[in-house]
Amino acid sequence: MVKNTKSFTLELLAVLLMFIVISIPISFAEQLSLVYDGNGNLISGDGKTRIYNEFNQLIRVNDSVTGKILETYIYHPTDDRILVKKTNPDATGSSFDDVSLYFNDNFIRQHIRIQGNDEIKDIYYAKDDNGIVGEVSYNTSQLNGSFALIGKKFYHNDHLGSTSVITNESGAIVEETFYDPYGAILGGGQVSRYQYEGKEFSE
Repeated sequence: MVKNTKSFTLELLAVLLMFIVISIPISFAEQLSLVYDGNGNLISGDGKTRIYNEFNQLIRVNDSVTGKILETYIYHPTDDRILVKKTNPDATGSSFDDVSLYFNDNFIRQHIRIQGNDEIKDIYYAKDDNGIVGEVSYNTSQLNGSFALIGKKFYHNDHLGSTSVITNESGAIVEETFYDPYGAILGGGQVSRYQYEGKEFSE
């Protein structure tokens, strides 16, 4: 007796589906007890302690265990962010400083000092009505040195203005970034400081 083809196909699909489900690796999520203030700002619970000003702007991030300052934020009276300083100690106790100065919407100067060695990077952004469309960056290893061109990047944003794809001068993809419906990065997000809806987010 020949088995019904439709029935055989359904049985095969069921076996394949069972194999796929069994093959999926199990991942365990870390449980955190996050603490928020009355305005919904994250205060602590992830190993960091955050301090905000009276305008609900993040001004400092400390290590919850050591109390060391990890990040400092300074704002212009118009509420625009004008400085971000990040300090990260390594295993030997030394540290590097990463200071970003925001001169305007189109120009950021980044000064990185690693164990006494300086690197300065100037980043210029080109924008249209939908957000950033490109950036040109230069750097130097001397405080009074001449700048050399690093390269150009081109932004391809989605319908929300979020950085979705970044390409180089040759048109090759440098990075693709994926988001969940709430703006959390699922993949990518390492090349540009601007991400979901074209915004830069604090730690």
